[in-house]
Amino acid sequence: MKSNDEQYTPFEMPVIDLDGVRLALCRIEPGHERGTRRLRERQAVQRLLDYFGFSESAYRHSASGAPYIDDSELHISVSHSLGYAAMAVSLQPGIGVDIEQLRPAQLQRVAPRFLSEREQAEYSTPDLLLWAWAAKEAIYKAAAIPGLSGPEMELESAFCRVARVEDKYFRLSTLYSVDYCCVVALFQPRTLNQTVCFSHTGLAENTEILDRNENLPSLEY
Repeated sequence: MKSNDEQYTPFEMPVIDLDGVRLALCRIEPGHERGTRRLRERQAVQRLLDYFGFSESAYRHSASGAPYIDDSELHISVSHSLGYAAMAVSLQPGIGVDIEQLRPAQLQRVAPRFLSEREQAEYSTPDLLLWAWAAKEAIYKAAAIPGLSGPEMELESAFCRVARVEDKYFRLSTLYSVDYCCVVALFQPRTLNQTVCFSHTGLAENTEILDRNENLPSLEY
């Protein structure tokens, strides 16, 4: 059995097809006291900052609310759900991450606000709704286009690996497990002419937690 500290130690996950990107997750400590939710989220983010070697004092937010590291050439994106926080670190700008946990009733209610009519018909199951929400949240962060609406971020097919918003293209990497769905979006400077999709089964096979960094490709930051 893991100790309490080990349970809340960040762990790194593979990021498929996104060169120069690293992703780490951290469990958020449970708590029932009112008003402690934000504190526990901040503590999880602090652990992720420590994991990547960033100081808390350098962690800032822009006027739009996007997180960044002061005086660093690296780019970050942060997300948290009920039980997890996630941080993606990229060598290039235009990075977005979102982590979500299953909440079918709530997503069904808000589906018309973030899905087009075609998407509402196609992504009607709980797992597809969860993926579509996470994908669009990640794309929204990566695109950084003020006023961008959910239906404007059209997803061509379920679990697609490329998305287009206006004249910008974004490559997507998805981790789907029984506990969460996490999507990383990265802006692609060059046009991508082909949308490549992979199956839900294939995604599930790529959600194994990596306990040691030596199992990951080495990135020189």
